[in-house]
Amino acid sequence: MIIFLQDKLALFRYFYKWLKPGGKVLISDYYKFAGASSLEFAEYIKQRGYDIHDVKAYGQMLKDAGFD
Repeated sequence: MIIFLQDKLALFRYFYKWLKPGGKVLISDYYKFAGASSLEFAEYIKQRGYDIHDVKAYGQMLKDAGFD
């Protein structure tokens, strides 16, 4: 599960490298809303070892990996 990966960008770069030109990747993962999380939610994430970002951050990682 991607939620546990600390270096998602590296994985997204592999996805980009493995795909044929015009290929697509479908990613299903948890995300959080932009801005500060509640203390309870932050503790929940920490206890489980999750690495969760907001949608904008995921989009930027995909762009940084080479996706349009």
